[in-house]
This record gives sequence, structure tokens and C-alpha cells, in this order.
Amino acid sequence: MGKSKKIKVKTKESFKEKISNLLEDMWDKIGQYHEGESRHPVDRPVAADADLSETENALNYNLELPGMDESDVEVAIDSGRLIVRGEKRDEREETGKNYIFRERRYGRFERSFVLPADVEHDKVKARFEKGVLKINVPYRATEGNVRKIKVT
Repeated sequence: MGKSKKIKVKTKESFKEKISNLLEDMWDKIGQYHEGESRHPVDRPVAADADLSETENALNYNLELPGMDESDVEVAIDSGRLIVRGEKRDEREETGKNYIFRERRYGRFERSFVLPADVEHDKVKARFEKGVLKINVPYRATEGNVRKIKVT
């Protein structure tokens, strides 16, 4: 007679254990690795996403700061840089809720932008509008007279 083959039989119990372990691992890690619609990892710190546009007379910065207001933010100019810093606080006290994940972020943030030399530091204006911080940085007025330089 030939050699008998050993056949491994997987039991229902081992299959259940594997599925259970897989699900436990998934739920343990879901908050750590979950990405929302924006595809940003959940553990990302508070961000102030910004847009910069330019007109003939100014630079315009728009920073998204949902859930914040002017008292949460500081805008400054230091050493040729526009600095925006602040803190988004989670002031709600919720009891009895067991979150699977939370995508809203809380904490401190800081953004800085190098400014060109020809801006009017004293005329910078900032205002909040529907969760967006709008900062207008005007250019210095230039004289209309063009001075030609003789090349020798």
C-alpha cells in the first residue's frame, strides 16, 4: 500500500477564531488608521489650510479655521514673516459616548508665510468670515514715474 496523505482539516472553531482576531485587530486600529472623506489621517494635528491669491495691490491669504473665532487666533508680522497661530479647543464634556472614531481635531497650530519686501506692514488687515480668516497684505504704492538708468 502507498503512503497515506495527511489532510489538514480546518475546523469551524479555528475559522471563527481567525475572523474574531481579525475583527478585533481591525477595531483596535480603526481610529488609528481611519481616513475620512478628506483622506487626511485622523491623528493629524489641527491644520489651518490656506489659499494665497494676488491682486495688483495686495496679497490675500484665506485660512480655513472651522469652529474658531477671532479670539482663538493671533496674527502677527515678525522678521518679514506673516505668522498665524491659535488654538481650537474641545470645550464639550460628553459622558456616556464611546466614539469609534473622531475626525474633528483640537489643539494648537501655527502657520507662517514669508512676505515680500514691498508690502505695507502697517496696513495689514485681518477678519473672520464664516470660519475663514481673511488677511489682506497690501503692497507699497509705487510711483508712476519710471526712472531710466544709463548703462555704461
